[in-house]
Amino acid sequence: MLLALLHAGISGLTTQEEVRCHDNTYFIDIALPALKIAIEFDGRVKYGNTVEEVHDSVEAQQRRQRRLELEGWLVIRVRWSDLRHMDEVVAQILVAIRSRSGR
Repeated sequence: MLLALLHAGISGLTTQEEVRCHDNTYFIDIALPALKIAIEFDGRVKYGNTVEEVHDSVEAQQRRQRRLELEGWLVIRVRWSDLRHMDEVVAQILVAIRSRSGR
């Protein structure tokens, strides 16, 4: 995903961007910190193996996203299946960049 974004000419990207939100520290998968755009990759493995683990993971993910949004971050989620349509993902990110940069 990072290579596709770089290939599209997107600069200013960082990986594992450290962000403090209240009493928590989060690491954003791919970020454009100057524009406060967070690109989060939702792989299958991180959710767990049981229904309870998946439920807890989704709740934690939503809470984390809300906290980032309260700090002014725009969170774009990319799922494993989205990688088959990288042109759409890149287009979504380019729209977010234009919107945030006022272009």
